[in-house]
Amino acid sequence: MCGELCKSCHGGCHPNEASGVEIECVGCDGSGKQGEDDCEHCDGCGFIEIDGCPRKQAQEVASAVNLAAMAEKGMMPIAGGILDQSSWFIDLWQLLGSEKSRISSERIDRARRG
Repeated sequence: MCGELCKSCHGGCHPNEASGVEIECVGCDGSGKQGEDDCEHCDGCGFIEIDGCPRKQAQEVASAVNLAAMAEKGMMPIAGGILDQSSWFIDLWQLLGSEKSRISSERIDRARRG
């Protein structure tokens, strides 16, 4: 994830430095508007400032997305549920699910070809 957003931290953020960066708002595609109103995500300016570590923010979002995906499979983030499992197991579970999907897609492609 290091790149333009992390160019000043070289892989290790320095929270005391003012190294924020502006990116185009995804809520309004940079227009500042949602319909007739100002965009609620960027307050109508069309850009969002990222002033923390983008890598940490992305990890938090990924964790939330993983929890939502598990909830769709019936494993709710409650006591005894997904939050009580070790992180290595959750990572393994995600990897196995991805690999099963990839193998299934390959089988379907082979069946279509002949």
